[in-house]
Amino acid sequence: MERADGVRRDLVGDGVTFVINRNINYTNVCTFKCRFCAFSKGPLSLNLRGDPYLLTLDEISERVREAEAKGPGSLSPGGIHPKFDGDYYIDVVAAVRAGSPRIHIHAFSALEVFEGARRSEQDLVTYLTRLKDAGLKTLPGTAAEILDDEVRKVLCPDKINSDQWLEVHAPLTAWACARTSRSCLAPSKESTVGRRTFLRTRELQLETGGFTEFVPLPFVHMATPIFLQGAPGGARPFAKPC
Repeated sequence: MERADGVRRDLVGDGVTFVINRNINYTNVCTFKCRFCAFSKGPLSLNLRGDPYLLTLDEISERVREAEAKGPGSLSPGGIHPKFDGDYYIDVVAAVRAGSPRIHIHAFSALEVFEGARRSEQDLVTYLTRLKDAGLKTLPGTAAEILDDEVRKVLCPDKINSDQWLEVHAPLTAWACARTSRSCLAPSKESTVGRRTFLRTRELQLETGGFTEFVPLPFVHMATPIFLQGAPGGARPFAKPC
């Protein structure tokens, strides 16, 4: 810890900055079955908290106008709605730009980009370039969870695999179109081989220098399938602070 803090101090000093975000989750309907997720709504989760929703493009624009009054903002990822085509994400960026020509658009997980390209029948470079031309500025590092496929088989078996996540963020795709961040779900199911998530992130960063931040995301266990189903070793709540 002390060594890491020393590197941080040497590189960037002790200055602290912050960003004002407006997270606009445009839908909680999702076709994927991530077992750690209490946000998405599918046929098996309708008895849990909240109702399924899908914002209209006009509603997205209005929320952006509200956000601009408070400073720079961003657009968070949403669910992978079964009725979305590849053009939907382009339309979302256009709706944000209709609400504000200046706001910074930090949006779309690797899963959304991958699905958008697949549903458009376009390669990733072409699709990411379309998003950039529409106004996308940076990509979040979400959908990474743990970049180890043995762990992903437990957490999110039908989601993109580690190689596909890295492909979206690789030099010939995201680096040619937008800067990005990297998130990590923790604590989650872990193993010795699961620590590869950090090694693979470091390898790509050494190659490209494109990651602007590394964001550890706490696992909020309440209402998640993996916790409610009592999967052995699959999930546990945080210990209470002393």
